[in-house]
Amino acid sequence: MEYKLRRWGIGGLIFIIIIIGVIYMFIGEAIPQYAAIYADTSIYEKPLEQVRANKEVKACIGDTITVGEIISGEVFFFEDYKKLTLTLPIHGIKQKAKMDIIAIKEGEEWIYKEIKIRVKKIKKTIYILKE
Repeated sequence: MEYKLRRWGIGGLIFIIIIIGVIYMFIGEAIPQYAAIYADTSIYEKPLEQVRANKEVKACIGDTITVGEIISGEVFFFEDYKKLTLTLPIHGIKQKAKMDIIAIKEGEEWIYKEIKIRVKKIKKTIYILKE
């Protein structure tokens, strides 16, 4: 009995290590990218201000617009964190939407190339900025 318990303990440990390894292979690169977004909220705060000021967005999703507590969208940094493609969930009083951002970092400042809102329920895309 003691031998089986010890064998299962080692096998279980190996199984857990393999599972952690597989998970890391799939999301390992994403962890630093999401951490960068949490560390530098200015990446999405400036576009969010423009979204909040847009009358068409207010009409679709409501006046009080906030970013979801958990960033559940996509984050892609390119060229050593100098280019960014970001999708964030946003919430209004009326409904939910997604905010897509494409930006390039020049010095310490992000220059936004595209900001758009996608409202899934009504299948509408609102461009705040498009170059």
